Amino acid sequence: MASGVLKIEHDNSDIVLIKMNSFGDTLWTKSYGGPGQDFANCIQQTFNHGLVIGGYSNSFDSGGDALLLITDSIGNLILSKTYSGTGFIHGFSVSQTADSGYVLSGNTNSFGVATWAPFVLKVNSVGDVLWAKAYADFQYGVAWSIKQTNDGGYVTAGAQHEMMKLNSNGSSGCLELDATPVVTNLPITHINNPINVTVANTLNFPAYTEVISGIDIVNICFSVGLNEISKSESPLQVFPNPASESLIITLPEFVNKGVIKFYNLVGEIILEENIFQVLNKEINLQNMTKGIYFIKVFNGEKTYSTKLIVEDD
Repeated sequence: MASGVLKIEHDNSDIVLIKMNSFGDTLWTKSYGGPGQDFANCIQQTFNHGLVIGGYSNSFDSGGDALLLITDSIGNLILSKTYSGTGFIHGFSVSQTADSGYVLSGNTNSFGVATWAPFVLKVNSVGDVLWAKAYADFQYGVAWSIKQTNDGGYVTAGAQHEMMKLNSNGSSGCLELDATPVVTNLPITHINNPINVTVANTLNFPAYTEVISGIDIVNICFSVGLNEISKSESPLQVFPNPASESLIITLPEFVNKGVIKFYNLVGEIILEENIFQVLNKEINLQNMTKGIYFIKVFNGEKTYSTKLIVEDD
């Protein structure tokens, strides 16, 4: 396996998997498909030398359902499942996790998302859903790639230069919508599919490096576990900071009706207060332990964030 290459192609409406040796010679081929169009976008070798494939399927829902296929080391299908919502769910990246489960990322317009937004699904080793979330702060966003990090969380990279750091439960501090996809065991078939592979002439391209400058880095929402938000960058004014017993938040504009939320470093909401017709708000911190927190103010469609340090009395 280490000396070979695995390639995914699409043959009409089915997924085609080709195993090649280090010279590009075909060792075996398999195809997988239902009655409609099925797409594979990512493949990874599993801990037991099998394969996991992520993509989406139109075979059983014309809108498109996230697709998870698991095979043994020679491509024999072990598990095939789709995950569907009221609209589409497209899978673009899959990765096996330390607990022998899998995490699949992509995008969706289901679960209350206005347009479409990044979507992440965590399943166990047999494809049962552990959690699923849509990240509505990133309208028209896609989580093209996802990897597990050393702290047990995840990091995604997206289509609009967005990057999210998630904790182990998928929380990012962004506007997250809990998703409840319908899981279906698919009657996907696979066949040994002999394919003629033609070796083309190799084209040599000169080395090329492009440096893109002038890209703005914007904190759309703060990332869990990363101290990204500078007090000088935030329109929220917090005094004192560090604080111990209480603080006063000065808002950037008059708020008729909104909410203030305090998050810890793993994305849990520690304190939440509704605000009505205020420009300044005093918050009692006596029940909060020493540490770093993030404050997020929701005012209609606008949100503001800043960092807070709570110290002992």
